[in-house]
Amino acid sequence: MGVDRAAAITAPKLGRHSDGDRDRRRREDARMARSQRSLSFGSTSPALAGIYDRHMSAHRVAVVVPRDFTLFELGVAVEAFAFPRPELGIEWYDVSVCTAEPGKAVAMGGLFGARIDHGIEAIDAAQTVIVPQADRIDRPAEPEVLDAIRRAYERGARLVSYCSGAFVLAAAGVLDGRHATTHWKYTKRLAEMYPLVKVDSDALYVDGGQVLTSAGTAAGIDLSLHIIGQDHGARVARHLARVMVVAPHREGGQAQFIMTPMPEPDHEPDGISRAMQYALGNLDADMNLHDLSSIAFMSSRNFSRRFREVTGTTPMKWLNHQRLTKVRELLEETDMPIERIALQTGFGSVVTLRQRFSQRLRTSPSAYRRAFQSGGLGEVDKFDTSARAAAETDAGWLPESLSEWIGLPAHRAGHPSAEGDTARAG
Repeated sequence: MGVDRAAAITAPKLGRHSDGDRDRRRREDARMARSQRSLSFGSTSPALAGIYDRHMSAHRVAVVVPRDFTLFELGVAVEAFAFPRPELGIEWYDVSVCTAEPGKAVAMGGLFGARIDHGIEAIDAAQTVIVPQADRIDRPAEPEVLDAIRRAYERGARLVSYCSGAFVLAAAGVLDGRHATTHWKYTKRLAEMYPLVKVDSDALYVDGGQVLTSAGTAAGIDLSLHIIGQDHGARVARHLARVMVVAPHREGGQAQFIMTPMPEPDHEPDGISRAMQYALGNLDADMNLHDLSSIAFMSSRNFSRRFREVTGTTPMKWLNHQRLTKVRELLEETDMPIERIALQTGFGSVVTLRQRFSQRLRTSPSAYRRAFQSGGLGEVDKFDTSARAAAETDAGWLPESLSEWIGLPAHRAGHPSAEGDTARAG
């Protein structure tokens, strides 16, 4: 944990805080908790910010599609939010698929027909609205759909888009002045058509609080797991990722283009994978870039370059994210003192842990723990026996190959031009 050494050196020693320090920390926690409740959508943690009421009977989700819909993006929303999860022992989402004109619908390409019974009234009743795709880039959605999305935004519903669905949110005006992303093929078009939108052409997804957007195809899975993690906690999201056989989590700031080599059958993990395995198994250790590159048998410069190629982020950012994920799990599921959590997750001091945690989640560790241990959703101790065993296995899961860790197809290096694409959105 070389990047945190300076902070650890200057921080007060554990157990040496005065009563005044403790009182000051309690006041800070209380202030941050009040701030989270009043911000509503200013946080990347909806469970803390009031987007998701953990005590309501079920969180209503509306998935809005055109009558000629794509299978994958709709399937992501259904798999993540609609598929029953009885093993969790918690109230899951109440999902409705809706369209502007209920009735017959067709999967893109005319593969088969379907029937969608719900109209846009489902949007008006939803706490979360998911837009998996646009109808056409030049005509993202029907006027009545755009009006319903505007109403949902004004009453504070959470709005989510996958892939070209960002064009629907942009056409409704809810992305004006916000950072957003879409499939890399369409980022230039999005920026040209909607100049008020701050388009991030590299991000896998962007969490803007009330409005969240993802890049194309598989990035919708990453955003869905991110949302579920915010609503139900890190352990539930990791369990769901394992059930879906995808990577536990990829941060939104990772690049859309990831060069992942095809592993040979029964091949030993390469240097990057070996360093990842070591780091995940030793989060309490003091690790820096030199340590990880040594484990990979690479120079620090070559290791950093290769790590970014296969993960889309830097080694230390990745390590910091893994540590924070473990912190969240310990806060959600145990009464372990913050000082001990800081040591077990490699932050070394409470001061450093608080700084990193608040930078990432915009709340304090104590406020986060109170939110997830107050009962209701997120209590993974309600898992049945089989689910608990799966979750315990998941906690110790390590990637056997880079493809398994990244959770992406092996070949994604090509960057065909978006120019000349058909207007049809996918």
